[in-house]
Amino acid sequence: MAFYETSRDVKLDSDLNLQAKCMNMRKEWEASTFLLTQNFGNNDGNLVWGGCDFQHSARDVILRENRFLEGKFQALSGEWKYQSLDLGQYIANFDGALRAFDDTQDHLADDSWHGADCYVVHKASKLCLELDNGNSGNGTTVKGCWCIPGNPNQIWHLEKADPTAVLSAWILRNKASGTNLDLSDGNPADGAEVQGWQQTVGEDSQRWFLTTQQEGCDAGFMFVAQDLLR
Repeated sequence: MAFYETSRDVKLDSDLNLQAKCMNMRKEWEASTFLLTQNFGNNDGNLVWGGCDFQHSARDVILRENRFLEGKFQALSGEWKYQSLDLGQYIANFDGALRAFDDTQDHLADDSWHGADCYVVHKASKLCLELDNGNSGNGTTVKGCWCIPGNPNQIWHLEKADPTAVLSAWILRNKASGTNLDLSDGNPADGAEVQGWQQTVGEDSQRWFLTTQQEGCDAGFMFVAQDLLR
């Protein structure tokens, strides 16, 4: 997620690095610094990603609207070129920390997922998350099964737990039963049961964080129970 949407007190420090207080998944504010000087360079008067030490040939550098890095950068000819770069294209707030978009990292899913129906597929086994027999009873087992296109027991409807929040957990509602994906008793131990349960408003054991897990060009999905991030 672009950092400027979920950060405050955004500024450049005396070394021209980016500082901000970023909201994490628990809606707490964490101080974070991103080293612009180790990630941006000056290429013949052009501010570019993937270089370093741009500050040695820059002047009048400012941060505008918490996201645009602007200033004059010296070309090989000695000319000073004005440049404006949108840092939001390169830097994200990931759980309270400023990080580069192209790091090997997880990225929070955006609002476009709200209202979508999806399959939750295990990356290694390719099995789909399935509510046993689509049973609507509380405590129904959730398990991995071979994916069957159109099987409502394997289809999960995504809804933001807090539609007004920028950083929100998600509710996964089974298409067949109308019950939610639930971590039994919010148990943080390895091997804790995941089950289907009738919706309980405000229940953190039914709230999950949805991220895309990127490894080079290979992407998968990871759901993290909100209870485990307290």
